[in-house]
Amino acid sequence: MPKKIGVLLADSHSLTSVSIHTLVRDADDLAWLGEAASFDETQRLCQKLQPDVLLLAANIITPSPNKLLPSLHRSYPLLKTLILAADYSHFNLRELSMDGVAGCVLTDETPEAILLAIRSAAQGDYWFSHAFGQELRLQANANWPPSGKDDHLTARELEVLQLVSKGFSNGRIASELDITKRTASFHVSNILKKLGVASRVEAAVWAKEHGVA
Repeated sequence: MPKKIGVLLADSHSLTSVSIHTLVRDADDLAWLGEAASFDETQRLCQKLQPDVLLLAANIITPSPNKLLPSLHRSYPLLKTLILAADYSHFNLRELSMDGVAGCVLTDETPEAILLAIRSAAQGDYWFSHAFGQELRLQANANWPPSGKDDHLTARELEVLQLVSKGFSNGRIASELDITKRTASFHVSNILKKLGVASRVEAAVWAKEHGVA
């Protein structure tokens, strides 16, 4: 039997906790590991329970997620973190995307969308609610390339971008395409430069919105 995806929730709102708990508990491929009510407790439970996916509510990391998340991901590099929030008004999504976040999910998403986000994150993919994706695009670059503007990427760069969108590391991209890790890193750097983005997450959002991924 395949290993279930271990899910930890960090949220100080009990109502949200109950609904997420029920959703995860009823999914055959997910395992509910518990919940934390503060960032300190989140760090402690991550160490104790070793979750695959952390659902991190905005109320836990407000007002400084960009100071807290890097330390969390340094301690648990395999952890996939999804931000849960009512809206994006309090976040610098560009900074979040560079802090190792696997996605951002609106709390009023459908249960199916939340489950898809968890499963996507566990598989190494990025998942953003549409509103988050749009805002990330705006924060990334006011002159974001319009649809169809991806023809300045080479065929190899498009291949690499597709793998970046799946959350592949440079090492895994190199293995998949039978190239060196240095060459993979070179392609990724060129892609970010050409798209005018600062992180792999932003490149993944661009790819999904332009039908590349």
